[in-house]
Amino acid sequence: MTTTLEFLPPAIDTDALSALMPIGALSSAQRETLTTSAMVYDLAPGDTLDGGMADLGESLFLLSGTLEIHPASGNALRLRAGEAAACFALYPLARA
Repeated sequence: MTTTLEFLPPAIDTDALSALMPIGALSSAQRETLTTSAMVYDLAPGDTLDGGMADLGESLFLLSGTLEIHPASGNALRLRAGEAAACFALYPLARA
């Protein structure tokens, strides 16, 4: 099942972005500029993201809530916004 994500008007706290990597390395002015062009996706419980996000050429960050990831390895991972592990981009995923 693939879920269509809805575009919401940008409502991103620039201070919250300072905790994200590598966004936190940007100046305040650069983070402010980023908030005007960022797209915020609101997912309801049970919604899924699929591999189609790869075509966007963008990075995904968890800004609020909890996200459960089910990688091909089968080891589910639960991330909560604000935790250390959630401060990095969810996509593109780092490759070892």
